Amino acid sequence: MFEYGVEMSYNEMNDAIKESLDDPFNKELIKAVEYKVGTHLHWLFDYFERVSNKMIIEDVNFFLGLKFANNNLKHN
Repeated sequence: MFEYGVEMSYNEMNDAIKESLDDPFNKELIKAVEYKVGTHLHWLFDYFERVSNKMIIEDVNFFLGLKFANNNLKHN
């Protein structure tokens, strides 16, 4: 299920980003992109928590960077 959630949320995020490129100042599209990015990050974090004990340190650092990005997204 985690892989499915990561893949689907990535596709939805990618589609929202592509759509927003046609009208980059549309506030509703901007909100949709932020929502889809946040949703994708949460799926990634759920997956990370499940497999982090099997990851190499570079991958762990990558996911910690994504957590930082997620916190910035929520607090900005």
